[in-house]
Amino acid sequence: MSRAAPLPRAERREAILDAVLPLVVDQGRAVSTRQIAEACGIAEGTIFRVFESKSELIDQAIQRALSPDVLLAHLAALASESDLTTLVTDIVATLHDHSTTTHRLIRLLPSPHDHHRKPDAASRRQIGEQTLSVLESLLKPHTDALGVPPRIAAAAVLAIGFGSAFSSWPADPATVAHILLHGIARPDLPKA
Repeated sequence: MSRAAPLPRAERREAILDAVLPLVVDQGRAVSTRQIAEACGIAEGTIFRVFESKSELIDQAIQRALSPDVLLAHLAALASESDLTTLVTDIVATLHDHSTTTHRLIRLLPSPHDHHRKPDAASRRQIGEQTLSVLESLLKPHTDALGVPPRIAAAAVLAIGFGSAFSSWPADPATVAHILLHGIARPDLPKA
């Protein structure tokens, strides 16, 4: 293995946290320090120069991934200039990925009371508002193609996108986006 480029401690810490998260999502706490080191391109000993233990590293990776800022950043990075169908499909896929990852990671926390405090009602409202605002800004360039104002469309995409991630039917993002954009009625039925 070639040596990793020297990084300041804080940057090395962030790089390790970035690399470990997919392993933790896939393997849980059973992931080995050897696997972590290989994913990071570092020696195993480097992990313990930055983190006290593998458990601390995993806990911090989980906490970081559970931050609402992660979802907001992923949504904000979507291309609003893509066509409406692609955009809504990408939003739903992002919501699905976030939902399933979050639920996997919460189960890996040793104790919900020790490590992951649920946000209070005011914080939840604020997170919800921030998420709606990001979605609204993504949908605004498509206002002419929407049958409702972008804020209402954003709320519907958010509710159905998150909710469909846990439905009993195989809710792939493209199908959910189709339903959001075209409804559930056959297009050839006469309008009442």
